[in-house]
Amino acid sequence: MGISRRVFLGSAAGGLAVASGMSPVFAQRARVRWNMPTSWPSGLLLQDSATMLANRVAELTDGEFQIRVRPAGELVPPLEVFNAVQAGTVECGHSWSAYLIGQNPALMLEAGIPFGLTTEQHATWLRDAGGAEMLDEVHARFNVKSFLVGDIGGQMMGWFNKEINSLEDLRGLRLRIAGLGGQIFEDVGVSVQLIPVGEMLAGLERGVIDGAAGGTPTDNVRLGLHQVARYWYYPGWNSPSAAMSAYVNRDAWNELPDDFKTAFETAALAAHSEHVTHCQEMDRKTIAELRETHPEIEFRALPDDVMQAVEQAANRHFDRFAEEEEDFARIFPEWQKFAAEIRSVQDMTVYPLNRHRNVHG
Repeated sequence: MGISRRVFLGSAAGGLAVASGMSPVFAQRARVRWNMPTSWPSGLLLQDSATMLANRVAELTDGEFQIRVRPAGELVPPLEVFNAVQAGTVECGHSWSAYLIGQNPALMLEAGIPFGLTTEQHATWLRDAGGAEMLDEVHARFNVKSFLVGDIGGQMMGWFNKEINSLEDLRGLRLRIAGLGGQIFEDVGVSVQLIPVGEMLAGLERGVIDGAAGGTPTDNVRLGLHQVARYWYYPGWNSPSAAMSAYVNRDAWNELPDDFKTAFETAALAAHSEHVTHCQEMDRKTIAELRETHPEIEFRALPDDVMQAVEQAANRHFDRFAEEEEDFARIFPEWQKFAAEIRSVQDMTVYPLNRHRNVHG
């Protein structure tokens, strides 16, 4: 989007000081150069969020604060980004907090959880309902600050080379899926393989996996999954929203001048908004084109018994985390309260119209 630097600085709440239309001066400032490894290959919508953030930071600081986005594996293995930021190996990183379930289950609440909130609802919880503040207490113990910088939105469930007509058809299949969704699928008899997003195509081609889930519809097509799998199942119950996070080492953060901190925070807000609409538009075009050019692809709804089984399994995991993990037990009830209240509003304002359209066309 073409938001000018001057307009954005002038309009952002708490933004950099701009007097009488004059640009801020950074000439006497030591330049800051950071590396930002990501969990994604270049060319994916997942990666675009990091690029948008880096571009905004440079724009807001007249190029004095620059962040170099480094694709998965260039500096850090794809699933080790958070650890590298924590250790101070790099100043910042870009990833998905659902990967952190093994370190602290509360952190996955930043990414979005199975049967959770929509993109809009999730951003509201984090920004306006106290979610980010509660999670910041957890991140602080890892010497990390985290910023919401995008969301790929609701997704398809995944690609399969076999039809799924019942829960029994899933049992024994090998599926690539990350986060809690993988643990839930294991509960219902699926063999889960956690491989990086960029390796899903090779896994399907070689028969290492029978199905793959992860990323936007656009990214799935860019990766070529539609060339090696026929059935595309929905809905993506595992990620009704999938928020991207920019992690910053707290020591590196504390060394930044205050106006550079403000620039980063402002850039994160802009990147999130830009990334959400960017993903929605690209996915709209991708699905429309795929329907025209690949009529052999079958879009299928997951059977009811599958949906019921995975939802029950998800609730069992939430109960277990609340019993075993102090942070999750503290934060999750607040999340549940917010979810119930926002859904009660949108059950009146949003969903009835959707149901009407679905029934009456």
